[in-house]
Amino acid sequence: VTLQTLRIGPVTLVCLGAEAFSLFTDALRAMAPNPIYFIGYANGLAGYLPSDEAYREGGYEVEGAFIYYHSFRPIRSAFDTVLERAAKAACALR
Repeated sequence: VTLQTLRIGPVTLVCLGAEAFSLFTDALRAMAPNPIYFIGYANGLAGYLPSDEAYREGGYEVEGAFIYYHSFRPIRSAFDTVLERAAKAACALR
C-alpha cells in the first residue's frame, strides 16, 4: 500500500492507497505534532484497512471486501503497522 506524506505550511497531508477506518485518522492526529489531514484512496486502492476491533467484530470489510477489490486481506496487525509508519513520516516533516 502506497503511503505518502506532504507538508504545506503548518498542515501535513497523509495519503494512503487504502480505505482506513475513521479510527486511523483520530489516532494519527493524536500522534502527530502538526495538523493532519488524511486522504484515503490516494494513488490506488488496495481495499479496506480494518482496525483490530473490526477483526474482532467481523463483517464485510474484514471477511469479504478484498475479493471485490481483487486485492488481499490485510493481516490483523496491518492497521497498527501503517499507523505507526504514517505517524513517523508525518513527524519527520516538522
